[in-house]
Amino acid sequence: QVWLEDFREELKDVFALQDKIARVVAENLQISAGAAPRPNRTVNPDAHALVLEGRFFWNQRAERPEEVLGKAAAAFQRALALDANFAEAHAGLGDVWVTRGLYRSLDGRGASASDDYARAKVEAERALELNPALAEPHVTLGYVAYCELQFAASEQHYARAFAANPNYALAYHWHALRVSAFGRFDDRLREIEQSIRHDPLSSNSRCS
Repeated sequence: QVWLEDFREELKDVFALQDKIARVVAENLQISAGAAPRPNRTVNPDAHALVLEGRFFWNQRAERPEEVLGKAAAAFQRALALDANFAEAHAGLGDVWVTRGLYRSLDGRGASASDDYARAKVEAERALELNPALAEPHVTLGYVAYCELQFAASEQHYARAFAANPNYALAYHWHALRVSAFGRFDDRLREIEQSIRHDPLSSNSRCS
C-alpha cells in the first residue's frame, strides 16, 4: 500500500472534490497536477447523475446509434430540466446532435444532418457561455465547422479543446477524421494512437 486517504464531501461539490483528489494523488505520486484548480461550483447531484447516464449511452454510439443517442438525449434533457444552466448537460446534448448528424450524413440524409449540426452548435455555444473551461463543446464546434467547410475555425476549436483538456480522447479521435480528409494520414495515425492511449477501452477510438 502506497497511499490511502478518505474523502468526505457533499455530492453537490463534486467538481471541487475531483480537483482535491487530483491534487492529493499528484502530491503523493510526486507529479504535477497540471492546470490550475477550477473555481468551486456546486451542482445538482441528480442532474450530475443524469449527465453521467447520458454519457454512458452516448459512448455506446458505435453499436446502435439511433437507440442509444435517443436515450442519451433524454438523460441530458432531464438533467437540464433540473438545472437549466448545467454546462455539462448542454455539452452532452451538443455531442448527441453532432453525432446524430454524422450518422445521418453517412446514411445520405444530408438535410436532417444539417439540422442536427445547427442544434449541436446552439448547445455547444451555450455550454461555453456557462463554462468557458470545458473542452467538449470546442470539439463539437470543431466538427460542425469542418462540416460547414470552415476549416480554419475548425482547427481553432480543436486547438482550444486540446489546451482545455489534453487528455480528452474524443478530441484526438475526431481531429483524426479531420486531418485524414486532407491526406495527412501520418497525422491521423498519431491522433488515433493518442485517442486510444487516453481511453484504451473505447471501442469508438479503435474503429476510427
